[in-house]
Amino acid sequence: MINLTSDQLGQFARALRTTDINSVLKILFPFSTSVVAGASRTLTQEEDGLLFIATLAGTITFTLPGVKEGVQYEFLQTVDQNMVITGSANVLALGNAAATSVTYSTASEKIGAHCRLKCVNVNGTLKWVHRNLTRATATIS
Repeated sequence: MINLTSDQLGQFARALRTTDINSVLKILFPFSTSVVAGASRTLTQEEDGLLFIATLAGTITFTLPGVKEGVQYEFLQTVDQNMVITGSANVLALGNAAATSVTYSTASEKIGAHCRLKCVNVNGTLKWVHRNLTRATATIS
């Protein structure tokens, strides 16, 4: 059984009306594609729905693009290095409604750190909402 939010159902219905199979698949399987990231990079809105797998032997930084409602990314750290995700004072994370970065840098918690950021409308303002998918400590600033 697939559980969809009302927003996802609307997207699904629009995609079906346009017979855009890629849009339909993206709604049903939002993170079915992954990208190995061996270097810091600035993301694009066209990379919506990708899982970025960090493999850099040093701190890796992912810079979020401008906000667009519904765009989302996942990040997975596979090496014992810092992983930083930066925005423009528009990241909503635990304890901070206007953060500029989320960093995974706690010793013994880097490998396997995994999170998702999704752009949502919060009372008329688009924000990147951070969700930590593991128990790894995230430093929010």
